[in-house]
Amino acid sequence: MRTFIAIILIAAGIGLIWHGFQVRNSLKGKAQEAGSELHQSLNGNSSVTDATWFFVGGGVIVIAGVATAVKR
Repeated sequence: MRTFIAIILIAAGIGLIWHGFQVRNSLKGKAQEAGSELHQSLNGNSSVTDATWFFVGGGVIVIAGVATAVKR
């Protein structure tokens, strides 16, 4: 059962990372990156795009799946 959960978590994490790539390469993603760069040049603070959240969330879920798989 634990192996099944680990496989599901890893697949879901990879899916989120893939979706992050799709969002980053879309028109919305390009607009968010341009807005983020403009925001950073005006304020000095960087803003996080949607694609970045997908990458971080997918990475965390993949790590959780791998940890579940190797846990004894």
